[in-house]
Amino acid sequence: MLGANSDGWIGTSYVRINLTIRTSLVRFVRKTMNFSKTGRMHKRALDLFQAWYNFIKSHDSLKLRIDSGNRKWFQRTPAMA
Repeated sequence: MLGANSDGWIGTSYVRINLTIRTSLVRFVRKTMNFSKTGRMHKRALDLFQAWYNFIKSHDSLKLRIDSGNRKWFQRTPAMA
């Protein structure tokens, strides 16, 4: 089972990323016309989402407080952190 340790316990972080993927990509929503018709395109869509999530999308929990003029926060992505 993906993400399970030897006891069979699954951390909530795996559930959270699943929710994030489902709300961000329409092809992962159930019973829509935008589902992936081939496994290859499904994998490519997931790879593109992973690149966007880690390298482009800034996360509020990773921001740093700075005091430089009118900017108070420095936004960071997971790749920057």
